[in-house]
Amino acid sequence: MSCKTQMRNEKKIKAKFLIYGLIIGISFTGMFYEARDYIQLKTENVELKRQLEEGKKDVSLVPVETSIKTLGVETVADAPVLSEGASDFVASSPPTPSISEIVDKVYILESSGGKNDSCQLKGLYNGYGYSQSTFSWRCYKTKEEVRSLVAEWFKEKLAHNSLETALCIYNRGIATSDCEYAQKFASL
Repeated sequence: MSCKTQMRNEKKIKAKFLIYGLIIGISFTGMFYEARDYIQLKTENVELKRQLEEGKKDVSLVPVETSIKTLGVETVADAPVLSEGASDFVASSPPTPSISEIVDKVYILESSGGKNDSCQLKGLYNGYGYSQSTFSWRCYKTKEEVRSLVAEWFKEKLAHNSLETALCIYNRGIATSDCEYAQKFASL
């Protein structure tokens, strides 16, 4: 066999190895992402089940169309049927407390029911932690004034957020549903 033929054969073999390597690499990459997504979904399901069992998670209904599209089926008839025992995963969400109840609990959390309201040293009120931070420390003429501001703040936030998220925003300024403040609120 001539040197040129041998070089061509080696190039063909290298090209085949490169092509097969790319195919195998792409396949493994696809499998990796599929496995990662599957593991993430399973982990989220286990965490959701734990939170439901502990009563920490609100369950909201998702429109059937959204659920079916998520499952990758085209019609309701193609959707999987819940097996016996699947009702164990269904939970009712606890009733949301009224704005008045929320504000009362915030007052307890922020100042132990007014006992630690530093504004009272000035003959003023807050006790709700409203507009109080490292950068500002607002006090109000009456307890009713600050209470109505806090109530209005929660009405606005609850229109677009869960109670837990609104509580975390109120306390930390961060939109999350899992903060220590929300947990303390739930334990009251």
